[in-house]
Amino acid sequence: MLGESGTGKEEFAKAIHRASPRKDHPFITVNCGAIPDHLLESELFGYEKGAFTGANQAGKPGKFELANKGTIFLDEIGEMPSQLQVKLLRVVQQMEVERLGGTKTKPVDVRVIAATNRNLQSMVESGLFREDLYFRLNVIPMMIPALRSRKEDILALSDHFIKKFNEEFNANVLGFGKDVKELMLHHSWKGNVRELKNFIEYLFNFIQDGWITLEEAKPIISRKLEVKQQEQSSELPSFSLEQIEKETIEKALIYVKKNDLPMDKASELLNIGRATLFRKIKKYQIDTSSHIDTPAG
Repeated sequence: MLGESGTGKEEFAKAIHRASPRKDHPFITVNCGAIPDHLLESELFGYEKGAFTGANQAGKPGKFELANKGTIFLDEIGEMPSQLQVKLLRVVQQMEVERLGGTKTKPVDVRVIAATNRNLQSMVESGLFREDLYFRLNVIPMMIPALRSRKEDILALSDHFIKKFNEEFNANVLGFGKDVKELMLHHSWKGNVRELKNFIEYLFNFIQDGWITLEEAKPIISRKLEVKQQEQSSELPSFSLEQIEKETIEKALIYVKKNDLPMDKASELLNIGRATLFRKIKKYQIDTSSHIDTPAG
């Protein structure tokens, strides 16, 4: 699973888990970049009594054992040290773990979902990530788009977070006014879903009920969103997502035509399948004769 930081990769993984037959079993998250290298092995695979100085005398199960019958989410997998990649590959292939300091293996039944914001393929080419592990984890690749490229999700996610924080804060916020929604739709959200969530949680610390509007909350909203900059413009810019998508496809087609490249290259540049590309060309009635030759049929 690939996506920028804050795009909601863990939430997406949880959604996969909840929609699967494993939903009644554990969902375990491990941030491979947040745990020191010398502790990560024992966290993942557990350890036996006396495995190292300071170890629990009863030993301890690792995250893979705790996730048995369920799902383990390995976030920031690109940060995993190379010596552990070898052991992880064996666990994923054999579906059995051997605790640190142990001599016996234990079978586990776990769905593994790995995520990163780094380009693992480039890391493989640079020798920083094992190629065999990369292919083993990349069985069903998923790309989580940045929030700025899926503006339609901003308001839906906002409704979700308002409901969540109403429960947590024991509040009764009804939603955002039209003026605030316009600001949110045109904000860049460089921090993606995480930034949106933090923005709404921030507002809940000041507003507990009713509608959140600029008239009522402009001073606190302006600390997070560029309210004044937006107001300087005579009107907010109007964007059509379909028009942007059409123009992006046309630019990709012009590029491959100019460089005498195959259509597959256009699909690669747009990060969509070949069939999807031709479907969108037909949808937007793009004149391909001026861009690239399309195959018959």
